[in-house]
Amino acid sequence: MSQISRSLLTPRDLNLLESILGSSDVRHSETYERLLANKVSTAIVIPLADLDPRVVTLNSRVSFAVGTSRPDWRILVSDDSLSVPGLTLSIMTLRGLAMLGRFAGEQISVEQPDGRLEVISINDVLFQPDISWTYPVDNPIA
Repeated sequence: MSQISRSLLTPRDLNLLESILGSSDVRHSETYERLLANKVSTAIVIPLADLDPRVVTLNSRVSFAVGTSRPDWRILVSDDSLSVPGLTLSIMTLRGLAMLGRFAGEQISVEQPDGRLEVISINDVLFQPDISWTYPVDNPIA
């Protein structure tokens, strides 16, 4: 089973995961379904104003490594239709879902459908859109 730990999710990210969990449109592996259900049921919802820039959220650009492979980076996207090979990683994959809501510096063990564990090291959050796109309340442009 995937390492059980609580994730910090924005309200938007939690709503998206809940809609995926409640949808019958797409079938996922049992492993994915377990990880998704665990992430939704144990999530800590954090307001954008309190969000740490090291937390992986939807549309974050994340540097990570799988096992002993060299580090790479991807932008986390909501579904496969938004995927661009070599640029994005969908949360509809085990890797993308596992990283959502986790911190830079963490290592996550993720069970694969064949039972083996894959270790993902989150090296850095290179761009965190929920922090970068937040404007002060008194900003006349916002």
